[in-house]
Amino acid sequence: MQFDLQPPQEASSDALAMTLARGLGAFSIALGLAELLAPRRLNKLLGADAPNLTRAYGAREIVTGIGLLAAKDPTPWVWARVAGDVLDIATLAAAGRGENSKKASIGTAIGLVAGITALDLLSAQKLHSRTGTQSWFTRQRDVSFSDGVMETPPRDPNRMLHRPPEEGLRVQ
Repeated sequence: MQFDLQPPQEASSDALAMTLARGLGAFSIALGLAELLAPRRLNKLLGADAPNLTRAYGAREIVTGIGLLAAKDPTPWVWARVAGDVLDIATLAAAGRGENSKKASIGTAIGLVAGITALDLLSAQKLHSRTGTQSWFTRQRDVSFSDGVMETPPRDPNRMLHRPPEEGLRVQ
């Protein structure tokens, strides 16, 4: 048996990133349906009592999943999944505080969400580098770090005054 140890080609790396994003979309829809249709059962497993919150999280998962499957560029939808994962972990951590008798179940759930978060981050980074889009936290022109200190470049206070009238008051 032989294995190909060559690094993946760009096209196959793009295909892998898209496949991962689509898989995460299908997973989102399945998880969202479970949260939407059986919130009390999920809450019982975790020792929680918030079925409406669970339903809302289910609706969020379904919308995100549809976005991942339907969008030509799923990058923003994968980042939405990452944000949702952070919210899920925070909610689970809050549910584990106090006298909850299902702390082991909550710990397992946090571990599972953290694993999915790693996949979401991998997918987001691959898609982000593939499309070359800039998100608010990667724009090099807005913020730079020098010796551990955040710096913003100087701005021209007259930059809007030097625009033709047809451009209007558009902020860059």
